[in-house]
Amino acid sequence: MYRRRKIAGRATTAVTTALALLAASAATVAPAAVAQTVPTTTLTAADEPEEKFSSKVLAQLENKKTADFWIQFADKADLAPAEDIADWDERGQFVYDALRATAKKSQASVVKELTAAGAKYQSYWINNAIFVDDGSLELAESVATSTTVAGIHEQITMQYDKPVEKKASGEKSAAAVEWGLDAINAPEVWELGYTGAGITVANFDTGVDGAHPALQSKYRGFNADGTYDNDYNYFDIPGTCGDGAPCDSDQHGTHTMGTIVGGTGTNQIGVAPDATWIASNCIDNAGCEWDDYLANAQWFLAPTRTDGSDADPSKRPHVVSNSWGIPPGVNLPQDWMSAETQAWNAAGIFGAWAGGNEGPGCETGRFPGEFEHTYSVGAFDVNGAIASFSARGPGRNGTLLPNIAAPGVNVRSSIPGGGYANFSGTSMATPHLAGAIALLWSAAPSLVGDIEGTIALLDETAVDTSDLSCGGTPERNNVWGEGKLDVAALVDAAPTAGTGTVAGTVSDASGDPIPNASVVIDGERDRTVSTGADGTFSAAVLAGDYTVSASAFGYVTSPAAAVTVDVDETENVAITLEAAPTHAVTGTVHFEGSSEPVAGTPVTLRGSPFAPATTDADGRFAFADVPEGTYSLSVQLGGCAAPYDGELVVDGAEDVDIAIVPNVDAGGYSCSVTTADYRQGDTRVNLTGDDAATSVDLPFDFPLYGESYSRAFLTSNGHINFLGSTTNYSNVAIPATGQPNAALYPFWDDLVLDASAGVYSATTTVDGVPAYVLEWRNVRKYSPDTDRLNFSVTLLANGDVTFGYGALTDSSSAKGDSATVGVENAAGTVATQYSFNQAVLSEGLSITFDAPAVASVSGVVKDYNTKDVIEGADVTLTAADGSEVTATTGADGSYSALVSLGRYGVEIAADGYESLTKNANLTEEGGTVTVSGQLKAGQLTLSKTEIAASLAIGGSASRNIKITNTGSAPAEVNLGARDGGYVVLGGDTASTTGVVKGVQGKATAAKLPFSSGGSKADGLRSTASTGAATGKVAAASYPELAADEVTLSHSTSHEIVASSSVACPSGITKLLRTYTPGDFGITAGFQPTSVTFGIQEVATPSTTATVTLYTLSGAFTYANLTPIGSGQVTVTNDFGSWYTVPIDADAVIAPDDILVVEVAGAAIYVGGNPSAETSPTYLASDGCGTPEPTTADSLGFPDSNLVIDVTGEVAGAGGGVEWLDVQPPSFTLAPGKSVTAVATITAAVDQPGTYTASINVGNSTPYDVSPIAATMTVKAPSGWGKITGTVSGAGAPIEGAVVALDGVSYDVVLRTDADGTYSYWMQKSNAPLQVTVSADGFVPQTKKAQIVAGQTTVYNFGLTAL
Repeated sequence: MYRRRKIAGRATTAVTTALALLAASAATVAPAAVAQTVPTTTLTAADEPEEKFSSKVLAQLENKKTADFWIQFADKADLAPAEDIADWDERGQFVYDALRATAKKSQASVVKELTAAGAKYQSYWINNAIFVDDGSLELAESVATSTTVAGIHEQITMQYDKPVEKKASGEKSAAAVEWGLDAINAPEVWELGYTGAGITVANFDTGVDGAHPALQSKYRGFNADGTYDNDYNYFDIPGTCGDGAPCDSDQHGTHTMGTIVGGTGTNQIGVAPDATWIASNCIDNAGCEWDDYLANAQWFLAPTRTDGSDADPSKRPHVVSNSWGIPPGVNLPQDWMSAETQAWNAAGIFGAWAGGNEGPGCETGRFPGEFEHTYSVGAFDVNGAIASFSARGPGRNGTLLPNIAAPGVNVRSSIPGGGYANFSGTSMATPHLAGAIALLWSAAPSLVGDIEGTIALLDETAVDTSDLSCGGTPERNNVWGEGKLDVAALVDAAPTAGTGTVAGTVSDASGDPIPNASVVIDGERDRTVSTGADGTFSAAVLAGDYTVSASAFGYVTSPAAAVTVDVDETENVAITLEAAPTHAVTGTVHFEGSSEPVAGTPVTLRGSPFAPATTDADGRFAFADVPEGTYSLSVQLGGCAAPYDGELVVDGAEDVDIAIVPNVDAGGYSCSVTTADYRQGDTRVNLTGDDAATSVDLPFDFPLYGESYSRAFLTSNGHINFLGSTTNYSNVAIPATGQPNAALYPFWDDLVLDASAGVYSATTTVDGVPAYVLEWRNVRKYSPDTDRLNFSVTLLANGDVTFGYGALTDSSSAKGDSATVGVENAAGTVATQYSFNQAVLSEGLSITFDAPAVASVSGVVKDYNTKDVIEGADVTLTAADGSEVTATTGADGSYSALVSLGRYGVEIAADGYESLTKNANLTEEGGTVTVSGQLKAGQLTLSKTEIAASLAIGGSASRNIKITNTGSAPAEVNLGARDGGYVVLGGDTASTTGVVKGVQGKATAAKLPFSSGGSKADGLRSTASTGAATGKVAAASYPELAADEVTLSHSTSHEIVASSSVACPSGITKLLRTYTPGDFGITAGFQPTSVTFGIQEVATPSTTATVTLYTLSGAFTYANLTPIGSGQVTVTNDFGSWYTVPIDADAVIAPDDILVVEVAGAAIYVGGNPSAETSPTYLASDGCGTPEPTTADSLGFPDSNLVIDVTGEVAGAGGGVEWLDVQPPSFTLAPGKSVTAVATITAAVDQPGTYTASINVGNSTPYDVSPIAATMTVKAPSGWGKITGTVSGAGAPIEGAVVALDGVSYDVVLRTDADGTYSYWMQKSNAPLQVTVSADGFVPQTKKAQIVAGQTTVYNFGLTAL
């Protein structure tokens, strides 16, 4: 199989061709000798060889010494005679031969030089160019001296882009027509028997899956025996498909071909189901280079065998669908693919082109689709609405764009592998047109190859759809083009049988031919054609009676001449047009609702060749000598106003009044267009380079959208902002919240300040108003680097801004087709955008952004009570329309805000104060209105700063606190107590660690709904058999406890001993404990805050443990549990590790309520030990047959006493302190009023000593109120004694050692303080005690101890290191 040698693309320029696809590497054939002599025309070439180089290729050659480059030749073949060749094969051969002959002749001397130099090159005849692979600068300079060479430019790599949207789809089960086929009325044409038979279509795309059921039988190269013949039928540029069926390197080409011809059974997806197809694969997933496109264009005009031999123009397709294009702003020669597409037209190939997906902005079309000689397609959806992405015009040189619209949203078609999908894009609309041409030409063979006649029928039968947002008329505009494609109307208007010809000449009264005259042939099926340069016309029509008339600009429409056309006969009609009378057309352009003129704006007389007229200072314009006729007047002010397009019938002198509706943004800004306000600077700013930035101090405070600025930040990339430095070069539509904001965008694009460019500033005045100018002089576009621009920004002290434009390179890029122009507020939420990616700028253009008339509101805000200024107060000004501006007071209490003129409600507010409402009326531009205020607030005084009581355990006392509001506004008061600490009786320091409390007496038992024996349940295990040896004690110690919290525990030992756990190895194991706060001596509420547990092991390296708290009501089953909070933690397989899980519980547990703690996870073995527990460990596991909580003992695990403790705060009724209650906890005080709060101190504690707390006085005032200190001294009861001591090891005190006091009636677990000390008071009757002390890294030690009433017994421990 032939596979073109891939030419290296070493110094290529990457370009994105966004529509939907692109093309890949190309094959070509060496030119063969052509006997005929072909006329040629010669393009203008530069006089000097060095002027023939593009700047980019010259830089590549100079920097790298060698580079790939193109040689473009000046001669161009004359293909006009091809249109008069009726025979399809002869016409194609003529074009093929003419192009090759011209290329051979003009390239001869350069080919000889390249061959002699040993250069690698390829010749292309379709556009008369040569590609040189890795040529030197010396070689390029040499060939540039040839007079046949027009230019030398760089190689370009195209990169593929995707459809706007893709969605999965499937084969339909019902015989339904795809919505797009129905929308263009294709089924009506099928019913007439026209299905595309005899027409060959092609797509210039990513390839086609030739084995797809919907496409296989329609492939021209599919044989009856199931084999494939790809000669002349499939051009596989990258050589990826092999010798079998054509393939698709993406999905795009299969999808577009499906829309043209696809279908199987009832699953009809194509417009022309009986047309045959051929294709090329121009994408190899790495992008296409320029030569690949040319090879494709050549192949379609003269297909070859798969090895590239024996080109045969007779096998060219009738229609080529092109769902790709070059988007605005791409650095490509603007005539790229022009010669190639004109060659297709000459050969009778109809090219359907996607308009582009860059809408909804105007002038967003792609080329080649926007060329005057190509026909492009926009997209609409199932509801008949234009797609938001569909590109708008006008196109090149003001041409209509798109030409027509077709279905292009959510289009279902084939994709590789036999599947179907819904894609969106103008890529999907284009094959609808290609299929429609196939139907038309199969129905009317006389139209085959008649590009002009076919376009005329398309235009006149399209369904008119109005949208004047980008200019035009309701019948013909730059959103819909001629309207919606209607193939039924198209075929109905075509000469489908029994045809003859109407021909003739249109001339003026002196006999001179009139070119481009419109000739209307009116009969059963109308035709409209245009005259050629020689004034002649010709059209195939059905035999019958017609009237023929002609019209042309400057002439009176001719009377209709009656003709009768016979089958296969030509009826000649000579038409003479008389010059039309002419009249002056004048008018005034002004803003709607006022007489304010719109000066300096262009007025276009559409339908005429007149250049636009520019309004003068009074808004007046004039066109002289306008021939009688119907025109439209158009005024386009970009984003400054809604476009105006109005019909004008000229039958005498006309004076037109044009009212323009200005656009005003939410900030009150509007803009207007004038001329000649390009102001220049006189002082150079220190700013050079690419993506550079600097800042300048402004000579006055500049107002913008209600804010005032004294410094501006500017960048090389054509924008100024007032918030901070940024060099963002990638422009977007505004408003946009991304940086920059608070910005002015005279030309936001990727610009470079090279050695020939600079930024200049100047101070001046404009109409007496101080002004500051920043000018970008001779700045260069980054791409294309041949573009130069001059523009300036003038800031006026009143907030107005003017953008002025000086000399600009004559290119769409320099005119703004990739730039943003406008102004924007600081939040990026409001803007006036003049243009976005539109080539609308020109030398002499001036855009003035008018700030709303503003005035200043200022004042000082003070405290009514203290007369001090208030910092941070918000002053909100609300206009009549509800819009708001907010200013904030500074450290001196002052504020200032710029607002539009008018009446405002003013609200002054600050935290803790009553808001104040006033009014302001601003009537004078630039004036100042003062609005100040004093805010009222409550202010509290307290009768006491501290309270105290000395009590016995169980005793109580009350203290009164009078709270008075001495301020000027009501005050909300919230009283709450907070614990401060505890010093044990006889001690001298407050406790710094929490207490682990054990049960005092007998624990409350949860009621189980069943009883069970003591045998081991099936599946449960005490170990995962991977952990520590049985009986081993973990070294890690219990976590530190917070001093202001209490931990409840049923474990008499907190050691973790190996093989003392229990879990189900499969599924989730739930391990539970129950707690009743009153069992632990808690007489107030208990607020859980965390759960602590240890780990023996886990079955996996790490797993998630979920901790859940419940309250229990009734028997211990899950149905009776109510969750009140949960948390999670990841546990690891570290023997003896401890985890504390915070829980935000939404309930306080009363002393007699039952709290349930659950730890759940997959095969988690919670740490435990065989020591006694004061309440059972419970387990539940569906995997091991125990779905409800069951005691571990009854399941056969009596030594699995798991350590699962719960920590929380003991709550008092006043808020947070068990022994202190404050009532009322909250109230509202009017000014001058008082409330006496009662603080009740109750010694409901289990230890004598000194307790401290504070009563916090929360309030709604702006003032701080100091807490009230509270102290309770609790005396030891008779018969109590204190046990104390120190724990040390290795000669030093041990902090955090665990001291377990095992008494006769109850147990207590303590932690040592920083000095190793422990202390605890208890009844003498709880002795004797067994005191066990343990600490990490030491051998535990146990002693017997006694309690002596009224005395302190000391037991010190010296631990031995392990």
